[in-house]
Amino acid sequence: MNNKKGVALLTVVLFVFTLSLMGITFLAMINTDLREVDSQYQEQQAFYLAEAGVQKALWYLNRGEAPPTTSQPLTIDNPPQEVGRYTMTVSGVDPLNISSTGIVKAGSAKIEVSIEARDNPETPFPDYSPLGGTWTQKYVR
Repeated sequence: MNNKKGVALLTVVLFVFTLSLMGITFLAMINTDLREVDSQYQEQQAFYLAEAGVQKALWYLNRGEAPPTTSQPLTIDNPPQEVGRYTMTVSGVDPLNISSTGIVKAGSAKIEVSIEARDNPETPFPDYSPLGGTWTQKYVR
């Protein structure tokens, strides 16, 4: 009789140990997946910030103004928190080259744009809109 109790106890202990090991493995997999999702989210935010830098540079250029090279930190509401920032450089005239880097806490993304301007008869400035001339954009990792 004591021998059967010992076997039952050993079986239960092995079963609980196996379930615990499976649970720990499952939690580790979930933690890894959550980190991967957060990394992809940060990369996407950085890409959109870089795109915002390109669009802001074009906005300044189409108004005939020199664009600033950095942005103020961009924030979102509810709850207020800083998302990130971008830096941009503008060089050349025709083609115009814009390089913009979106920066978030865990990474960055860079976009390079080259635009050949077209003359705009309505303003004294060249038209650097996406509808004008040749527009090439490259995402740099």
